[in-house]
Amino acid sequence: MKWSPLRVGGLLVVFLSTTGCHLIPPTHPVVFTSQPDLPQLLDHIGRSSDSIQRLSADGIQLRIEGAPVSLRSSIDFERPNRFKLTGSFMATSELDVGSNEQFLWIWGRHAPGALLYVRHDQYGQTIANQLMPVPPSWLIEALGVLSIDPLGQYTGPIVREDGNLEIKSQWIRQGEPLWRTWVVDPKYGFIVEQQVRDAQGRLLASVWASDHRHDPEWNVSLPRHLDVQINMPGEELPFRMSLDIGDYTINGLSPTDPQFWDMPDPGNYPAYDLADPNVYRKLQRMTAVPAPRGVADLRGEFRPQYRGYSQSPTMRR
Repeated sequence: MKWSPLRVGGLLVVFLSTTGCHLIPPTHPVVFTSQPDLPQLLDHIGRSSDSIQRLSADGIQLRIEGAPVSLRSSIDFERPNRFKLTGSFMATSELDVGSNEQFLWIWGRHAPGALLYVRHDQYGQTIANQLMPVPPSWLIEALGVLSIDPLGQYTGPIVREDGNLEIKSQWIRQGEPLWRTWVVDPKYGFIVEQQVRDAQGRLLASVWASDHRHDPEWNVSLPRHLDVQINMPGEELPFRMSLDIGDYTINGLSPTDPQFWDMPDPGNYPAYDLADPNVYRKLQRMTAVPAPRGVADLRGEFRPQYRGYSQSPTMRR
């Protein structure tokens, strides 16, 4: 598998990762002794998520399908929209994906070999919307930190064959309806699987969460392992990555560095504003494929390939 900005853009649908660090024991309190109804499920999910205002984790092993090595990574998240995922190999920075009050961005040493960024309010009207089939907030949701809209449309729960409970909800993104599926453990109430589909029912993204640990101080359970799959526009094979997470720090102190949430300095790497109407041509110069004939052709025509990574065995859940 070769790399392209379409695949690299999948990193932004990720997810989305102080003091006071504490170990989370592998036991869980029983939340439901009988099958809960929809209001009970939503109330539990909402209260658990709302208790997390800040989240960080270090020492994450990030494995990306197509990359020959794993990255030592860290996640930081601070409500409402600050997050940062960084990765390094042998003490060399390889990846910086993030979001602050104004921008979201991705920088990769090998892929994309540039800094790509866009303002939040321009995301839906630019190429960024095509590079990222799910919005940046889904990175945080992949960890099970969800937002419950009191006016949202929710249906369920449905009991699946595996015994877990399934909830569906509608999500409006830039005027376009998306459908979310949450799969909930019927006894402990944590999220074990999520899906996002477009209005035509096409699967955009999935995440499987496992090895949950309970934090008694904040009464939340978070996964230690994630398998993420994103179906990139115009790509035959999905983008896949996995994260093995050690200990979380919940609601610790904010970083003292005032520039912590800033976009990275690209240094000698080019920087591309994805809201620039000429960005298609600029990105195409990094590839050998024909330039796209227009925005409508982007999904089927624009598949830049990058040097720096070789094919690795397919990742399995």
